[in-house]
Amino acid sequence: MLVDPVFENYLGNKKLDFSTNLQGITHLDLNRQIESGLDVQFFSVWCPGSQVDPYKMAMLEIDSLESIVSRNADRMILARNSEEVNSALALLDS
Repeated sequence: MLVDPVFENYLGNKKLDFSTNLQGITHLDLNRQIESGLDVQFFSVWCPGSQVDPYKMAMLEIDSLESIVSRNADRMILARNSEEVNSALALLDS
């Protein structure tokens, strides 16, 4: 079972849609996060030590995350620091 839909998207599994039910495929998806009341999800960029070009892989993972957010802009906000997280959370309260 995959943990990280961002990494899976990076690997080229374009069939993986974070906004659909991915139960049994990944440990999380957008609907389960929202239904469970999870307001904030932190993602990290990690590259294995054996990676030939870790910078390229990291940038592809970031691009993948940004793509997922843009496809789900009505339900997700990309926050890059604590101030942006607090601003995003404030939108939930309004």
